Amino acid sequence: MIFIKLILAHLLGDFILQPNSWVADKEHYKLKSKFLYLHVLIHTVLSLVFLWDLQLWWVAVLVGISHFIIDAAKLSFQTLKTKKSWFFIDQLLHILVIAGISFYFGEFNFSFLQNQEFLKILMAALFLTTPASVFIKI
Repeated sequence: MIFIKLILAHLLGDFILQPNSWVADKEHYKLKSKFLYLHVLIHTVLSLVFLWDLQLWWVAVLVGISHFIIDAAKLSFQTLKTKKSWFFIDQLLHILVIAGISFYFGEFNFSFLQNQEFLKILMAALFLTTPASVFIKI
């Protein structure tokens, strides 16, 4: 359950509660942007709220620190040419951190691959990405 809670917190923090103006400010000022630190604080607080267990405060802090390191690296190394690649690397690294935390708590395993309903939903979601766009284009 930690995995889903932290993914929800991540989606809210990165896509719902982060205006484009903050992203632009972070890209311009990089580590000097106040919005980078506010963004990390939001991720930390959201993680704590979604976990809803004060004994797991250290997980929220770990999410916040790792989020800062990943975002700082992206801001430092991305160029206009590599911006799209860094976006995907950034998101993959955030998900890997969350998966690692879930694995630590023993809840991340691959038993979901045995669930036919999950596989059907995954297949539909994957189809709605590139394959659907190819069909529409043709």
